[in-house]
Amino acid sequence: MRIDEVGITVTGARTVGWDEICEVREVRRGYWEGLVPIAREGFELPLFEVVLFWVRPSAAAAHTAPRWGGPLVPLPAKLDASMTRIVDAVRRFGPGLPVLDEQRQTVVS
Repeated sequence: MRIDEVGITVTGARTVGWDEICEVREVRRGYWEGLVPIAREGFELPLFEVVLFWVRPSAAAAHTAPRWGGPLVPLPAKLDASMTRIVDAVRRFGPGLPVLDEQRQTVVS
């Protein structure tokens, strides 16, 4: 996964442009934490959850989106970057995108 001025690029999927995302949410499920970009109306984000690569994409999407709130779920525990580094990259490159927690409060980290 790469986060840069173009958007979020996931290996094996298309790059998601910043104009396709309305906000990014920091979400926790048990001991897992993830960062979930939320698509603007009319856009569909690609599936990304490292844990589910052995599952058919349609089955993974059916599981991931309801559980996490979207199909694109970078999990810092499965990547080489901390949540703080990922949030910092979104703030640096995502032009004015809010980074919120699950209660839709601004994330401080």
